Amino acid sequence: MVKGSEWARQKEFNELVLRSGIIGFYDKPVEIKRGMFSNWYINWRALASDAFMLDKVSDYIIDFISYTGLKPRCIYGVPDGATKWAVISQLKWAKSMPDFTKGKYPVPMGRSKPKEHGMPKDRFFVGEPKGPTLVIEDVTVMGESLINVVNMLKSMHVKVIGTIALTDRNEKSVYGKSVKDTLASMGIKYYAMSNALEMLPEASRRGKASTAVRKSIGKEFDQLGIKPIKL
Repeated sequence: MVKGSEWARQKEFNELVLRSGIIGFYDKPVEIKRGMFSNWYINWRALASDAFMLDKVSDYIIDFISYTGLKPRCIYGVPDGATKWAVISQLKWAKSMPDFTKGKYPVPMGRSKPKEHGMPKDRFFVGEPKGPTLVIEDVTVMGESLINVVNMLKSMHVKVIGTIALTDRNEKSVYGKSVKDTLASMGIKYYAMSNALEMLPEASRRGKASTAVRKSIGKEFDQLGIKPIKL
């Protein structure tokens, strides 16, 4: 990645997100995480449940990884939302490598809850991550799940070289900073393929969000956002 350069497929990817209908606006706030409610929600799981879109979006993920300059041996998804994206992307990434061969590239999957029986190495994973590892998240709300996974992997001596979110809601982390700044303080690179500050104004226009909903979202960003938003 050339410093200061924009991902060449950024506008194309943003348009895919906008056209896919995964950004929703609600007159009555919905629970987006335990105890947190919002008038807008982005549901990447809807696309991960469709084979065509899973294939298409994972191609964008591979291209974005190349843009960042990261060179993972292993791509690991935050359970459960990003698991499919990571598994398919890992397979494609591995097959694109010149040293693709048996035993070279693991395909890890994380468990949302530790397994209480069986082999110790299987407690947290269905196939453990090995080597330089990139962590994928679908949506960072306050980044809690992503940060917890990074800390867990580091405690298990997994070398985390970076993190990527499909969408950043651009809200402050549990530490009062942006998710990017929070992870940077941990020595971890963070990238987002799309973000709310850029996407929501156009999404609210296309989705015909009501004046009341737009005002509510504006107040949410005044309180929780890394900066105000204009809808």
